[in-house]
Amino acid sequence: VEMAAIVVRNVQLMNEEQRTIYDFIRLAVSVGQGGFFFLDSSGGTVKTFLISIILVEIRSNNDIALAVASFGIAVSLLDGSRTAYSVFKLPLNIQYNLDAVCNIKKNNRPWSQY
Repeated sequence: VEMAAIVVRNVQLMNEEQRTIYDFIRLAVSVGQGGFFFLDSSGGTVKTFLISIILVEIRSNNDIALAVASFGIAVSLLDGSRTAYSVFKLPLNIQYNLDAVCNIKKNNRPWSQY
């Protein structure tokens, strides 16, 4: 099934709140603004459904979409996602390292591995 068809079919299944979030992120990407989007809510709120559609939408346009989670369980639910530690090369004891930075180079494209 073509990615665009998956998006069209699943957008119709979104509730109002999901559609608002989807439209907000889609607009930011389409105008070239991009950004970091953090989605947090309690379990059972269909976050995986929404995030999966957003990832497919962005990737179907050959744009970059990284799904990063803090725990491996969340990562296992999203296609092509990784933990924040592995993607951003974060030190495990970040509270003791005040100068910690992410070691990602623009040309390195760490997301291409995922």
